[in-house]
Amino acid sequence: MLVLTRKQDEKITIKGPDDSFIEITICRIDDNYKVRLGIEADKRYKITRTELIQRSNQSYAEFFKKF
Repeated sequence: MLVLTRKQDEKITIKGPDDSFIEITICRIDDNYKVRLGIEADKRYKITRTELIQRSNQSYAEFFKKF
């Protein structure tokens, strides 16, 4: 796991093996340290909150078959 410190409006870019990119922007940090993220990725990437997968009692693969 890579752990980074970022400030508001700073970005993280992830390059995939097929030269596609995912860009994560720190949009806002509230006083209680709640962070709002913006994620830009090609439509081929399926992005969701992990707790939704966990609540569904499905594996990651089963959950993403719906998309």
